[in-house]
Amino acid sequence: MPLSLTLTHQAIGSFFILSVSALAPYLQGELARAELVIGLFPSVAYLVAMGSSPSAHRFFDRLGPLGTSNLAILCGLCGYLLLTLLTPWGFLLGAILMGVAYGPLNPSSSVVLNQVAPPHRRNIVLSLKQSGVPLGGAVAGVSLPLIASQVDYRMTTLITAGVVSALLLGFWPPSRRIDAVIETPRPTNAPGRVQTFHRGCFLLASASFCYSFVQLALSTFLGLLAFRLAGFSPVEAGLVLTIFHVSGIVGRPGWGMVADRVQHWGSVLPVIGLFTASLTALLVGLTVLETAPQWLFYTLAAALGLCASGWNGVFFAELARAVPAVALGSVTGRALSITFAGVVVGPSVVGFLLSTLAPAIALLSLVAIGLAGSILAWAGVVQSRALSTANATRSPDDH
Repeated sequence: MPLSLTLTHQAIGSFFILSVSALAPYLQGELARAELVIGLFPSVAYLVAMGSSPSAHRFFDRLGPLGTSNLAILCGLCGYLLLTLLTPWGFLLGAILMGVAYGPLNPSSSVVLNQVAPPHRRNIVLSLKQSGVPLGGAVAGVSLPLIASQVDYRMTTLITAGVVSALLLGFWPPSRRIDAVIETPRPTNAPGRVQTFHRGCFLLASASFCYSFVQLALSTFLGLLAFRLAGFSPVEAGLVLTIFHVSGIVGRPGWGMVADRVQHWGSVLPVIGLFTASLTALLVGLTVLETAPQWLFYTLAAALGLCASGWNGVFFAELARAVPAVALGSVTGRALSITFAGVVVGPSVVGFLLSTLAPAIALLSLVAIGLAGSILAWAGVVQSRALSTANATRSPDDH
C-alpha cells in the first residue's frame, strides 16, 4: 500500500505538468507562439518545485508525509483546473500551483519508503516509485488526446480533474493509517550534514542536471516533433509520447535491476547517458528526412524512453551509496535542487531553439548535453566510491 500510494502521487503530479505537452496539438490554434508557451510551462512548474521541495518536511509532523502529498495533489488540482481559462495568466498560475504540488512528492515518499522497504529491496522499490513519473506522462499522452478528439479541450480537462478528485478522496484513509506509524526524520540533528555533500555528490547532481534537461525536453516536444515533422495526427503524436513514457516505466526498474547486478564492478549511470546521446543523434537523422516511416519514429521513441527516462532510480541509488544514511535526506534535497534546475532550463531552452532555429540544431544540443552528463556521472561515481571506500577503511580506527 505505501508503494502504490507514493507511486500514484508521483504519477498524478507528473500527469498535471505533462498534460500541456500531451494536448500541444490542440493548443496550436489557441495560444500565440505555442511552442514557447509549452516549453515555459514545465520550466515554471519545476522552478517553483525547487522551492517547495526543501520546505516540505515542515508539514510532516502536522500532516504526515502522505498527508502532505495529498494536500499537494489538491493544490495541483486547482492549478490544473486553471488551464481551462486558456489564457497566458491562467497557464502561469496553473504552472505555479502545480510546482508547489510537485515539490513535496519526492521528499515525502522517500521518508515513507525508506522505513517500510527491506534494505535488500530498497533500490527496486525506489525505482518502481520513480516509474510513477513516466506513468503519469503515459496516461496523459494516451488519454487526453483521445478524450479531446471526442469533446473540446475544456471538457477534457474537467473530466480528468473529476477522476483525480475521486482518487484523492480514496487516498485519505489509508494515508492516515500509514502516517500514524511513520517516524519523521529530523535532519537538523544529523552530525556533519554540511560536509556530507562532497564533490562526488556535486558531480552526480550535475549529471542529473544534464539528464533531466534532456528527459524533460524530449517528453515536452517529442510528440510535437512527430506532429510537425513526420505528419502524425494529434492522436498519433500522443501515442509517440505515450510510448516514450511507457518505455520509461519499464526502463527505471530495468536499469535498477541491471545496476544491482553490476554494482560491485561499476555503475550503469554513465552508460545511460551515452545511450541517450546516441539515440538522440539518430532522432536528428529522422528530422532531416522528408518521409520517415512511422514505425521507425515509434521505435526510436521507445528506445529513448528506456534511456532518457530510465536514469532516475540509479541516480538515487548512487547518491545513497555516497553518503551516510543519516545525512541522505538533506543531501538528496540539495541534489534535487540541481536536478530540478535541469528540468527548468531544458524545455524552455529547447522551446526557444525550436521556435527560432531548425529542429536538428535543437536536438544536437541535447546530444551534447547527454554526453556531458555521462562524463559527469562517471566522475561522480568514481569520486564518491573512492571516498566511501576511504571512510570505510578509517571507520574501525575511529572506534
